[in-house]
Amino acid sequence: MLLLVVEVMIMLLSAHGFQQGSVKVMSNVFRQQRLFLSMMSKRLEVRPVLDDVERISFGKAAKRRGTGSRAVPHRLNADERVEFNLAKKRKYLLMRGSGWRHERGDSPLANLYRLYCDATEIVAISVRRGLQPDGAAVDEVVVDFSPLRTTNVLDLADAVKREASLLPSLIGIQDFSSVDLLGWANEEVNLEEDTIWRIPALVIVGTFTERKDSRSLAETCAKMMCLNGGGGGGGGGGDVKRVSEIEGNDKAEEEEV
Repeated sequence: MLLLVVEVMIMLLSAHGFQQGSVKVMSNVFRQQRLFLSMMSKRLEVRPVLDDVERISFGKAAKRRGTGSRAVPHRLNADERVEFNLAKKRKYLLMRGSGWRHERGDSPLANLYRLYCDATEIVAISVRRGLQPDGAAVDEVVVDFSPLRTTNVLDLADAVKREASLLPSLIGIQDFSSVDLLGWANEEVNLEEDTIWRIPALVIVGTFTERKDSRSLAETCAKMMCLNGGGGGGGGGGDVKRVSEIEGNDKAEEEEV
């Protein structure tokens, strides 16, 4: 019954957002949608605890069996740890490209941040910064809804796409936010029992030629959708710091890429 009520309220709010057509109203709708998803969510035992997220980031064994996997690297190097700690504050990850490390055959930083988002029950947002052959920026903003552990993200996905469309340097947007779009059968995805690294990423990917626009979308999504970050998983801080408070820490790194 609660699910039905929430879905009706989301539909009404979404319709209101379309009618008004303003960024401010759309932002309020977005916040309400995220709040309703928080009301729907329940504390699933499969979610990792923050202590274990920290432990496996150093290559230590998790206390809870199944948190990590030898096939999915999570151990960070020194540079990745700096970014991971910043990402926990700003609520989105900044990476050079996909964060791929050849010696690990994967991206430990992206894997660990997704695990952290699962523990804290927030959307996993990342900015993958790249360069074209002529030196111009080409960034991807990836918004992954899978840590919410619900397939009811259609309205959130539409809101991300609307926010992205307002930014002038957007050159493309891809929607892989549903199990169907990924080509999976619903019965293949167990959101309540599978660890996050077994669950497909349900993402919206926006591509931008201006770094300020990619950061703008990431910041907007973080402020709107990561309302309860840091409170889940049996530990962590409570309050979400404003992005402006930590921009000074990011400035030097931003100028390097």
